[in-house]
Amino acid sequence: MNDIMKGRLMIPGVYTRSTMGPRMEPYPILDLRTVVSPYAPQRGCSFFDRIGGCDEHLYWETSRGCVFRCAYCAYTHRRPVFRTVPIERLQSEVEYFNRRDIKSIFVTDPVLGGPKSNTRRVLGLISQIESKPRVSVLLRPEYLDQEMVILLQRANVGWLDLGLQTTNPQLQYVHRKNDIPFLLSSCDLLRDAGMGFNLDLIIGFPGDNKESMLESIRFVIEEAKPNTIKIFPLRVYPGTPIHDMFLSRGSSWLSFDNHTRLVKSTATCCQEEMDEFTKFCNTVVTFYRFLSEESWLHKEQEFRRLPFFVRVFEKVSALEYSDADIWHIMNCPQNAYDRDKTQGVWTRMFDELEITN
Repeated sequence: MNDIMKGRLMIPGVYTRSTMGPRMEPYPILDLRTVVSPYAPQRGCSFFDRIGGCDEHLYWETSRGCVFRCAYCAYTHRRPVFRTVPIERLQSEVEYFNRRDIKSIFVTDPVLGGPKSNTRRVLGLISQIESKPRVSVLLRPEYLDQEMVILLQRANVGWLDLGLQTTNPQLQYVHRKNDIPFLLSSCDLLRDAGMGFNLDLIIGFPGDNKESMLESIRFVIEEAKPNTIKIFPLRVYPGTPIHDMFLSRGSSWLSFDNHTRLVKSTATCCQEEMDEFTKFCNTVVTFYRFLSEESWLHKEQEFRRLPFFVRVFEKVSALEYSDADIWHIMNCPQNAYDRDKTQGVWTRMFDELEITN
């Protein structure tokens, strides 16, 4: 493993920080029939069995790559190749699952099944799993018509991650066309079906400024109304169209950290603004989740407004920044959510928010 991490041993399709660079060339495994299923019997038992895998939760892959071509996405490196796992293998894996008492499955596909027609087919396979595990998937919002929601229900999909990324119509180079009225109707369908869902946003696209990024966040909070929100700063990966645009336009258009790949500044958002806005987004994500999980403390109409979250950020920022809980909320990755820390900070600033009990 040390040789792999330091780049002394190269495995096709596997990259580490030491092997990523502007000239990196991907070596995708084109024929997924050559990939051994972790759930297929090998010398009497599967790899999953040999490592003592737990039936409680499984990760399942039905495709690799992506059928979409978003300008920022690492899935569309220089050799964009979408592949599906052979249907025969998926069927045999479902049969393996049916010999187990599987409680939950996370499907790792960037977009479940890839093209919409294959999404339907994969959902049909999932619905054959007899233990009816709770299934979590990643999906494009434009797939969510009435027929798709019915298929999701039959497959016992209980959680969806949906990539919105931006509502700014000026960012056409991002190749992310969002039909806002359709998205809102899709969110209504999911709520009516009792499915939880998250909406993703990305901040820091060149061409986005504070006002347009705030509008994307306002739309998600006040109109789309997901169970949770995730807001990520743009990462600039080698080989992506947005990285090629950076190479031609220079650091005045876009600058980023060479180690983390995170955006630092753009022509429309300076570094100081970007740093402050990232803290604001972390605060929004944290308290949105806290309030959502607490059923909005019976004041959803009052809390579900962008101005309220702006006020929360102002109050959090006014507290002692050296305090570990405050620092955690404003700076930690959003997957490091800590309910106790969040509740403690909420209690401390409750009175200052002038909320009526």
